[in-house]
Amino acid sequence: MYKYLILFLLYFFTLNTYGVEIKLSSKTLKFGEPLKVTILSDKKIKNSTLTFGNRSFKLFLNRLKNKKYVYISYLAIPRKHKPGDVYLKISLKFKNRSKFFKHYKITLDYPEKPPEGKVALTKKAKKISDNKKAYKKEGALLSKHFNKKTSRRYFDGAFQMPTYGRISSVFGKLRYYNNGKTSSHAGVDIANKKGTPITAPQHGKVILSETLDIHGNTVMIDHGYGVISIYCHLEQRNVTTGQFLKKGDPLGAMGMTGVASGVHLHWGLSIQNVRVNPLFWTDKKSLN
Repeated sequence: MYKYLILFLLYFFTLNTYGVEIKLSSKTLKFGEPLKVTILSDKKIKNSTLTFGNRSFKLFLNRLKNKKYVYISYLAIPRKHKPGDVYLKISLKFKNRSKFFKHYKITLDYPEKPPEGKVALTKKAKKISDNKKAYKKEGALLSKHFNKKTSRRYFDGAFQMPTYGRISSVFGKLRYYNNGKTSSHAGVDIANKKGTPITAPQHGKVILSETLDIHGNTVMIDHGYGVISIYCHLEQRNVTTGQFLKKGDPLGAMGMTGVASGVHLHWGLSIQNVRVNPLFWTDKKSLN
């Protein structure tokens, strides 16, 4: 009994010695909202495990401030998750083998049912959408890039809108196509005239710029820390893979390429391969 008590006291003393402080952006998340985790530690973390909704997320060393190591990670829950409570589990290990563990209950303020809508595809778009091999191939390609976790943060502050126009389809909308297919919308659609300019909403590196069968002219940008944005159905692309963009730099023009029912931009954003609502990133409060 005394042996276990002594071990517990030593463990507790070690945790307090390391002075770990954890800050969460919120304990209640709206549909498609990110969760920012900030960890301040007196000692450098050797290994970390962040589990949120049974998914693992990477922790990034941000900087050294006031003799404390500052780590940051952005987390998210998939849009198809049911409302209610999920748990965030944080496990840290240090060089001297001491450990730190803490968990939090996070409430998902998600709708019971997503908004619904119908999409009428043109004959050309319907024909393209019947190409199952193209869907599978492009899905694997995009997933590969969405999984990228760059340890350097390129973005600085809130994102700006990449273009202007009418929001024609919201994040998470369940859409019924006239070819019999259904899909949960992974981003936001902004409709306007063909040729409407599209710009980079934040600093980042272009990791894909290609013409795809399903998604049309597509661009993906790595903003660092596992944050990846995507732009689909462009009329034209003005960037190349490997190019570094600053906020506001020209990216392309709005179009109707690929499987599209009208001229629009599909703007998506992913956190470590979990799609989120990009509109939350235009609000600085969501990133603090």
